[in-house]
Amino acid sequence: MLRISLLAFAILAAGCSSIRYHVSTEKVFHASSPAKNISVHCSPEDKEDKNSFTYLYLIGKDRVDHFYFRRPWPYESCLYRKTEINKVLKSAGTIRITGTDRSIDVKPVFEPDDQGTIPKNIDSKAQYHWIFDRIEAGKSCHGYFESSCKGKPLERLGKGWTIESGPSL
Repeated sequence: MLRISLLAFAILAAGCSSIRYHVSTEKVFHASSPAKNISVHCSPEDKEDKNSFTYLYLIGKDRVDHFYFRRPWPYESCLYRKTEINKVLKSAGTIRITGTDRSIDVKPVFEPDDQGTIPKNIDSKAQYHWIFDRIEAGKSCHGYFESSCKGKPLERLGKGWTIESGPSL
């Protein structure tokens, strides 16, 4: 009986989508997570200038980290970025994601994406907004800037930040 209980606990624990927050301060975010916790979207195309924002959600147990690209793109470029990021996610068990400059919504409003969808299980969670830097898994990487995928995750964000410094939530 004890063996069955331990097995059931192990299965439940494995099903939990744990996110490891390496660094989370007002200026820098770096975390690792199962790829299934990431959701990639394009905003609806603006009718006047035909642009769209690329954004990602990292959906955790108690919070949602929202990563948005610095500028809007032509809608086709957003779709291309979405496809490229999904390629990184598809080949990954675990991803690492980096962002900068946090803002917080305690009671966020989630808008539908270009497909009219909002990811499940995010409506009652605090939302942390970040400027997207890069997402990587193994040797696959997609960064906002071409140089984002060179070097270690925090090197590009400035001196003094280390993964070992841990979370600052």
